[in-house]
Amino acid sequence: MTLSPWRKLAYTAATLVAAFVLLELGALAVEIAPYGVLQQDGRPRGLYIERPNPTHTPNEPPPSSAPSAFVTPSKHDYADHRIQLQPGAHLRGLLYEIHINSHSCRGPELLTPKPPTGLRVMAVGGSTTFDIYAPDDASTWPAQVAKRLQEALPKRTVELINAGVPGEIMLGNEIDVERLAHLDPDVLLIYQGPNELQRVTASQGSIGAHHPLTRLALFRAMSRLIEHRLPPPAFPADRTLAQEAMADLQSSLESIIELAQRSDIEVVLSTHAFQASDPPNPDQLRGLWLTSKLTGLTPHQVIRALDDYNDMVRRIGREMGLPVSDIRSAVPSDDRYWGDSTHFTAPGSALAGEAMAKTVLEALEDQP
Repeated sequence: MTLSPWRKLAYTAATLVAAFVLLELGALAVEIAPYGVLQQDGRPRGLYIERPNPTHTPNEPPPSSAPSAFVTPSKHDYADHRIQLQPGAHLRGLLYEIHINSHSCRGPELLTPKPPTGLRVMAVGGSTTFDIYAPDDASTWPAQVAKRLQEALPKRTVELINAGVPGEIMLGNEIDVERLAHLDPDVLLIYQGPNELQRVTASQGSIGAHHPLTRLALFRAMSRLIEHRLPPPAFPADRTLAQEAMADLQSSLESIIELAQRSDIEVVLSTHAFQASDPPNPDQLRGLWLTSKLTGLTPHQVIRALDDYNDMVRRIGREMGLPVSDIRSAVPSDDRYWGDSTHFTAPGSALAGEAMAKTVLEALEDQP
């Protein structure tokens, strides 16, 4: 039987719609699989406290009216807009399992009250402290620090406060140190870097997060696929991190340190690790694409900026007499240690945790 042109068109349209529906369902399944939930603005649903905020993206500080791009927004302005983990959230998928305790921190609940022999280690930072590629809470590098401290100090009761929040900047870390002071942390680990670079370089925010088509899982999947295969963006070859930016980064870091010291918390600084050998190979440069896009720096400039940041951390450590854990040197550039250019896999987290625990133990031995 010969079909009329209209019927052929209807069958073709129906086939295309069915194919699209199948592809969309497949993309949804792929998106749900890692965490067991759908994504929203590039983040797993249910992991964060959702706050209506139409003026800026979830991963950025609110825009400042100050004339300089290097002026950190005030605590008062930032506190109402900052991202925060949802207390009690539990995500479990094929790749990752995440628990958020009642204090909005990743990991199990703390003992109440704090034991007389208690040693509480608090870690602050962004997604690299939250440790997004860790398959479970116990595999994160902060949890590895607590585990190794417990093994080395069997007479103490070691507990972890992992206050790392993906996308968070140092101002938010400072707010968390203040917010969680009642938990009586003994040691503060500060592991920051990429988010601060994004802030002081007037970042462009998340890529495509507000495009209308992001409601489609297929579009989100294709966007991720394309982004990871694009060449690094081309920016002016002579751009560097300005002195004002470095001064702002130093001021932000010193502010957290001073707050912790006022509460008699032992501070341990850390260089920030990233996957780049010397010299970096083409794959490593391509892996820095997203950081390049968010900072407006070429991959080579990102490496130089992170090196400058790490040098600044070491200098502050020397000047203030604080221990510095050189995580940058502790984790090799081998692919098996890296989920992407700045985030560890579980083996990388284990190496970082081992290095940080060693520094903490040395710091505790030096205490009077």
